Amino acid sequence: ITGGSISIIFAYFADIIPKEQRTKYFGWVSAVVGAGTIIGPTLGGLLAKFGHSVPLYFGAFITLLNVLYGMKYMPESLDKNNRLKEITFVRLNPFAQLANILS
Repeated sequence: ITGGSISIIFAYFADIIPKEQRTKYFGWVSAVVGAGTIIGPTLGGLLAKFGHSVPLYFGAFITLLNVLYGMKYMPESLDKNNRLKEITFVRLNPFAQLANILS
């Protein structure tokens, strides 16, 4: 459910944090991810006592809270000049991206 969150926060931090401080904040993000790796399965196991779908709904709820928080409190990290004007299908096509990488 939350697979893309880590990549998104690293990209966001890379945009908003000065280069001199990135290592510090990337370290904090990695520490929180590590703590989540320990706490998550434990919490999921405890929640599974109430039903096998409860951990799924709990994870979905936490993800929804993250999305709502991000939409309300996190400003756009890129200037309008640096944003993509449009997203074409070729940019979304993973095979086209793979062809670019391999060529």
